[in-house]
Amino acid sequence: MYSFHVIPTSYYAAKFATVKGFLIAYCSNKYTKNPKKEFLLAKVNGKSYRGVVRPMKLTFCEQKNMNCQLETFYVNFNIPRKYLDNKQNLTIVDYGTKKKGIFKLYSGAARSKQFNGITLCVPTLYWYNNWLQMFFFLEYWRKQSNIQIVIHYRSMSSTVIKMINLYVKHGNVFLMPTPPLPRQNGRDIEPFIFGFGSKIYLNSCMYSRNTKYVLAMDPDEYFHLYHKDRRESVFDFVENEFKKVPHTHSINFANYKVSYRHRKITPSFKFSQKLLISKDTINKEGKSVVRTSKVGLIGYHIPIGKTPKTTYRVDTNRGIVLHARSNYIMRKIKGKFPQVVVFDDNELKNVVKHYQELKKELGGELKIEYDIKIANSLKTYDRVDTKKICSFDYESSRKYIEKLEDWVHAEDQCIMERLFIPF
Repeated sequence: MYSFHVIPTSYYAAKFATVKGFLIAYCSNKYTKNPKKEFLLAKVNGKSYRGVVRPMKLTFCEQKNMNCQLETFYVNFNIPRKYLDNKQNLTIVDYGTKKKGIFKLYSGAARSKQFNGITLCVPTLYWYNNWLQMFFFLEYWRKQSNIQIVIHYRSMSSTVIKMINLYVKHGNVFLMPTPPLPRQNGRDIEPFIFGFGSKIYLNSCMYSRNTKYVLAMDPDEYFHLYHKDRRESVFDFVENEFKKVPHTHSINFANYKVSYRHRKITPSFKFSQKLLISKDTINKEGKSVVRTSKVGLIGYHIPIGKTPKTTYRVDTNRGIVLHARSNYIMRKIKGKFPQVVVFDDNELKNVVKHYQELKKELGGELKIEYDIKIANSLKTYDRVDTKKICSFDYESSRKYIEKLEDWVHAEDQCIMERLFIPF
């Protein structure tokens, strides 16, 4: 079990329940095999409320070339809201085994005023040390309006952590350490779930904040809007698009790979201004800004349970997503490609100014280089046969990477807001 949330009344999920919980379980388990007899009960004020455990999506469980044994699940409880006022814990009982557990109930989002903007939920980052990439990501969104960012991490370099914490002080950036999965009978089960179950963190992020829109986005991704008025923010653009299609659940943008036009990295940051773009033939689903009033669960690219055909996509001559992959951004590409500007001259002056401020705060720790040595060290397909694991073995990678940086591990933090609790 990971977390339980009181659902904000404005959310789509509030039509069917008042509490939503998130958990990880084996792809094939008793709850999915026999939901009529195997379910969970929430005990409140002497009454029991039934909750059926359902998978978010079993995509990876069905992959024959990967050994994905676990997936992310959710459970809904329809408990009268009057019983949830000021309630801090929830007693959960397994109907079959009668096993009981007490879990923290998060109700802050349901009690708060809705954030009139977009909440960016960054999936779990592990062995992450590319401060320059993160700096550009935060600077891009800093110039936007009506944005808040939640960054999940498992392991980060101390330099990146310190830098992000300086942005946290502005009030719209939040750092969220993600816990390791508990071992099962001494066995490490993390290699058997894709991305360590990042869909749980994305959706817990959505239900931890009462937000109008939510977006899953990596730190190597930006939006580019083709308009004459650069003052129009991503939020304003999305608001106007939803007015055109008021019944749609999300606004989707096509993905484009990008490379720097000028690859010489200097403190002037001029190299960051202009990017050459080419169509991303791998990620065809793009990225979606999702309306929480229309969708119950989000995924990496499109809402869970939805298909690209049901998603409204913005014309690529009006807006796209720029994907600045660390293994591609510095590559010299041949041929003629369209060019986009990420930071204009005035915006670049602010970027340089903010860099100087950060450098002063961090005592000169920020070396100007685009560090991809960690990304290159994470070629785990060369280390472990993917037929034996799902996609990534965190502990196996530790011996290759641990000495490359001064790492901050999520599990070593003094206060972990949330932990996986075996049940």
